[in-house]
Amino acid sequence: MWGEEEGTTYGGVERVTVHPGDLTIEMTTLNAAELGTPRRFRITFPADCTEEVRAGLCRTLGAEVVV
Repeated sequence: MWGEEEGTTYGGVERVTVHPGDLTIEMTTLNAAELGTPRRFRITFPADCTEEVRAGLCRTLGAEVVV
């Protein structure tokens, strides 16, 4: 699930919820199965990087997907 602006494609990301230090990705069932990942999963990162992570997700996935 990478964005087109990085020169790749993504599919099936329905929503990304960002909190300080972590995010939860929710994908369509079909795309999650294709990738062999859970439909909903969490990623952690340093809390002081939250705004950079949010900006990157908005740029690659679209602001309408990022909560």
